[in-house]
Amino acid sequence: MYDYMVLYGRDPYSNFLLPVDPHSDILQYLAEIGILGGSAFIIFIAMFLYLIFINLKKRRGDQYFRIRLFCFSASFIGLLIESIALDVFKARHLWFLMALALALIMMPKKDAIA
Repeated sequence: MYDYMVLYGRDPYSNFLLPVDPHSDILQYLAEIGILGGSAFIIFIAMFLYLIFINLKKRRGDQYFRIRLFCFSASFIGLLIESIALDVFKARHLWFLMALALALIMMPKKDAIA
């Protein structure tokens, strides 16, 4: 009965229902960009995490660098998991954390100590 009312416009709340909402922005983005775009995004994130892991292993003597890089990567992974679990994909925050981590990795060792 309710479906009949919604289909034929007799329900006053039918304009507020969104039947196509996936309830997660990251799922909506993946649906919009398709298989190629979604796999490219996942590969991009995986390469970034691999780069962080390699640099954490490479610079064992520089503990200050490792702590900062670990904090950036932990916050990045936390925001990524939160974006998947909740319905808000915080792309700006993810890209900003990626930029901070990459700037730290590319910084010369003499400047990274200061």
